[in-house]
Amino acid sequence: MTPDTLAHYKAVLLVDQRFAYEEVLAQALAKVKTAGVPIFYDKNCRPELVDGCTPLDITFEAFHHIGANHHDMAWARMPGIVRGHLPKLRETLTKAAPPVVEIASDELYVTERRAGAGRFLFVVNNTAPALDPGQLWRMTLFCSSRLPVRTTMTLPADAKHVYDLFALQPVALVDGKVPVDLGALPMRIYALLPAAIARVELRSPPTVNSGQPLAWTVAVQDETGAAIKAGLPVRIRLLDDTGSVIEEVHTSAGEAGATGVLTAPASVADQRRSEEHTSELQSQFRISYAVFCLKKK
Repeated sequence: MTPDTLAHYKAVLLVDQRFAYEEVLAQALAKVKTAGVPIFYDKNCRPELVDGCTPLDITFEAFHHIGANHHDMAWARMPGIVRGHLPKLRETLTKAAPPVVEIASDELYVTERRAGAGRFLFVVNNTAPALDPGQLWRMTLFCSSRLPVRTTMTLPADAKHVYDLFALQPVALVDGKVPVDLGALPMRIYALLPAAIARVELRSPPTVNSGQPLAWTVAVQDETGAAIKAGLPVRIRLLDDTGSVIEEVHTSAGEAGATGVLTAPASVADQRRSEEHTSELQSQFRISYAVFCLKKK
């Protein structure tokens, strides 16, 4: 931890803080307090340690009492304890850190990461079976099993171009909502982009000799030909005539695109080779744009 660790948080919650802060934590809290970031604390914190902070008026000591380290049934009891805290947490924290989306289930966890002007939503299914663990024969089955969920998610008003990373396709918005299908997958990743993907442009030399480096650049573009201002996953492959992969690179293409080097192997017979690039957000862009003639010497 550094004094700047908490700088990008919208709110800070102190739980069970009964001992004096370590110096670096005290510095980090002082920085966010000066920046106007709200700091909340539960009722188990020592008053003199949270002076100037906002009380949350609840305690999380129930997690200590269930003894998660001592008996398996604690795993089944935890969701109920968490739900008991939800009303107060929503009332307090939503004002400081509004949720990134609205979703029907309180057991679907949503987090957001940003790359350039792109936003990536990670939706994780944590819906446990509403059964006594004994009915599942083993506690490990209860801990590892998640019920399939199909619901909708309301996105921010500025979300216009949405892609499902695992499905490799765009997602249609209906009244600001997108479908969330967690029937077969434990999670989904959605990309919210500033523009729709129109094409993937690959640039590289027209020919290359066997054993020589092959430099390439790639950019994911919108309909105007401008690079999309978001860190987008891209796959570059060097293929032989049979479609077998000689070399493969996974990278991220942002506003400046991406660059790299492949090597045309000298040990392969004199054949035509192609380079394939794929925007991992849309499978229809899996097109071979450049063909390289390898000349053995």
